[in-house]
Amino acid sequence: MWNKKWFGFWKEDGDHYSKCPSVNEWVDCVKTDTRVIDYLDGGSFVSASPVVVQCHISNEIIDSSKVILTDGYWMWPKDLSHYVSKHRVQVPHEFYLLMKLKGFTCPKVDDDFDIMNLEYPE
Repeated sequence: MWNKKWFGFWKEDGDHYSKCPSVNEWVDCVKTDTRVIDYLDGGSFVSASPVVVQCHISNEIIDSSKVILTDGYWMWPKDLSHYVSKHRVQVPHEFYLLMKLKGFTCPKVDDDFDIMNLEYPE
């Protein structure tokens, strides 16, 4: 069981993320629900940093910046949808249940939303 409210930050991302799980721990042979990808892609912007984002499984370049998204409750990097769609990474069950509850439509966060209320990776 995953008891955090952030997901998609991997220990492969560097020393700062050494307490995070490995992306390989979340790969499954189950077909990905495309509604999950749509939900992830629909997140609201939290932050971005200009760093090349490379896939830890295929080594391909995914993006030219690390973008963090949220639904107001969970937080994830934009490249999580790449891992879900291309490598069948599964999101935590609790995250999936929230997506399902929201009809797989990611709610938009208001401009006055305080990002400091989000749980960040340790």
